Amino acid sequence: MRKKNAFLGESQVDIRKCAAPAKSAAENSPLLLPSDPAENFLTAEDWVNLAAALKLTGRELEVANLLFAGKTRAAVARRLQLDIETVRVYIDRLFKKLGVRNVRGMILRIARLHLARSTSANVVS
Repeated sequence: MRKKNAFLGESQVDIRKCAAPAKSAAENSPLLLPSDPAENFLTAEDWVNLAAALKLTGRELEVANLLFAGKTRAAVARRLQLDIETVRVYIDRLFKKLGVRNVRGMILRIARLHLARSTSANVVS
């Protein structure tokens, strides 16, 4: 089953249907998987708003979006046609800007920031 990622315009494959042995690992993964109901948790507008609030560069935003989608560093490097070391530099910058130490922390921080911003917007309006 293919789904469209609104921000990147790329097709995503339901990874739970691709590899049966990895099914239990995928179910226990702390990352949001493409087949999760939360896959459209952040819209393109949400990403742009978060990038502005966190003062992320365009490339940092692309890296964050791909990591949030569950991509590995190597997959991010391939997708963006960058060296893996360059991707590590962008990830380190993201970690510093978000005040986290790993990808899991980054994902949680982005989700919490989004929820806080959307909750405060709903209270105001």
